[in-house]
Amino acid sequence: MMTKKAIFFLFVFLSYIPVLAQVDTAWVRRYNGPGNGDDQASALAVDDSGNVYVTGYSADSSSYPFYYDYATIKYDSNGDTLWVRRYNGPGNGDDRASALAVDNSGNVYVTGHSTGEGSYFDYATIKYNSNGDSLWVRRYNGPGNSDDAASALVVDSSGNVYVNGTSSGSGTYFDYATIKYNSSGDTLWVRRFNGPGNAFDHASGLAVDGSGNVYVTGTSVGSGAYQYDYTTIKYNSNGDSLWVRRYNELGDSDEIAYALAVDGSGNVYVTGESWVYGTAALQDYATIKYNSNGDTLWVRRYNGPGNTRDIPTALTVDSSGNVYVTGASSKDTPTDDLIGDYTTIKYAPYGDTLWVRSYKGPGNSDDFTTGLATDGNGNVYVTGTSVGSGTYNYDYATIKYNSNGDTLWVRRYNGPGNDWDKAYALAVDDSENVYVAGYSSRGPSYDIGTLYDYTTIKYNKFGCAAWVGDANGNFIVDLSDIIFEVNHIFRGRPKPDPFCAGDANADGKVLLPDIIYLINFIFKSGPAPQKSRECCL
Repeated sequence: MMTKKAIFFLFVFLSYIPVLAQVDTAWVRRYNGPGNGDDQASALAVDDSGNVYVTGYSADSSSYPFYYDYATIKYDSNGDTLWVRRYNGPGNGDDRASALAVDNSGNVYVTGHSTGEGSYFDYATIKYNSNGDSLWVRRYNGPGNSDDAASALVVDSSGNVYVNGTSSGSGTYFDYATIKYNSSGDTLWVRRFNGPGNAFDHASGLAVDGSGNVYVTGTSVGSGAYQYDYTTIKYNSNGDSLWVRRYNELGDSDEIAYALAVDGSGNVYVTGESWVYGTAALQDYATIKYNSNGDTLWVRRYNGPGNTRDIPTALTVDSSGNVYVTGASSKDTPTDDLIGDYTTIKYAPYGDTLWVRSYKGPGNSDDFTTGLATDGNGNVYVTGTSVGSGTYNYDYATIKYNSNGDTLWVRRYNGPGNDWDKAYALAVDDSENVYVAGYSSRGPSYDIGTLYDYTTIKYNKFGCAAWVGDANGNFIVDLSDIIFEVNHIFRGRPKPDPFCAGDANADGKVLLPDIIYLINFIFKSGPAPQKSRECCL
């Protein structure tokens, strides 16, 4: 048995040996575009093979003024980059992707807004095949020949593509504009909606059911006073409007819809913020369930403990008809009206509140969600942005709840810049692996040239972003993990987190044999670290 002193000198010696093997076994991937500037991911999808797709916008230059291009990436299930595709529109200006989808054949669809030639922003929708070859690009310039920005995209089982967003009208300010393309990119129909106020109509949500009916929601100015209403529309597969439903709870307030979902029975769910004037409450969550005919089945409002600002951002419905809403809700003191916690609600199919869960980050400051998903076992996943401890810098914060609302794990990500890290998109695969994408700073935001990278993380079902052997959590298995374990075992330094990441030989402990196991693996091509129990799979 080696003494502690012998082990110490062994690792001093090892620190001078070049690492012979490094296994990149974590799943955190950063993308810094060719401009070495600002790169921000906005959408994420996963296919049945575990390939991961991310899109957003990426600077074409690091010097001002710079413009953005679409940048779409395909990773395989191990996080290896298969391809990157960039799109610079004909106006050679700003091009920002906002939505992404993948079909059963591995074709990839991206939409957003793109600078045109003399037309300001246009919708720009691209179809790539599984190899990243561009099959078609379709642009839409509305009748106002001004700003048109797509925000949502859906692909159906026949390969039809649906795009929705906000489009400048001719004498109508902004309208909803919804487009259906076939699989070849031919335009089947375009439908515009100008509300009764003939003013600002902003689309935010889009869904398609199994019969090809199309659902759109957003915010529309009503007649009379300049006030906003939720406005939800159902079109049939030919683009005929079947019904339009407006929601204004108090008649003189503002209602702003953010998200929409449809279940297998054709019921429609909408959520957003509802303003209440003249009381202590400013905004509430307001969630509506319509049946397939557009009849209102229930409306549920949520006013958080701070009795001020409650703003939902995402909604989903599971196969049992349970409804999930997440967002940010003000804290429980009057001085915290501008500071929120993650707040996630589960409603039963008939609108009964089953549970409400809040998350307050370690910085005790601003925490807000951006992504929501469920899996086949009823687990609920939420991601967003949360202030870390000791600073006013943001981290990714991702949470997994079980069907009863019990917290199974919380995982935070603070990037190498120790500055702003903001998550915007979330997906879950059939194995309960969790994927999060957003952007993460390379350095302090006040340092020139340190801006942001796309940052995509894969967690396994237990919330591990690192794997067995990665004791220090730096996303590779190398000499630094050996040193970390020496410091933990012999000097009382911090333990691996999760603890099983340090259990290289899978005996349920982190002791000297694990150090020897890692030495053999890294320097002598010995067997790879083995998983222990249900950890870091």
